[in-house]
Amino acid sequence: MYSKGWDIYVDDQKVESLKINKSFLGTKITSGFHKIKIVYHTPYLKEGTVLSIVSLLILIISELLSKLRKNHLENKRKNDIL
Repeated sequence: MYSKGWDIYVDDQKVESLKINKSFLGTKITSGFHKIKIVYHTPYLKEGTVLSIVSLLILIISELLSKLRKNHLENKRKNDIL
């Protein structure tokens, strides 16, 4: 099936990936014997990984700030009671 992320190599040279019959992956090659290699790379994998890491860091920082705020308010209440 055709989708973004496929690279086609013919005789170790990268060639253009084409959509054939509205859904299949293909390319133009000359007749004869060839070494054909098709490699898939997940589109936007790096961007998704970076976004996930940044989101996780934001979550951790917000939890830490929430706990610090809660501790500060508890200490303030204890000092007001005394």
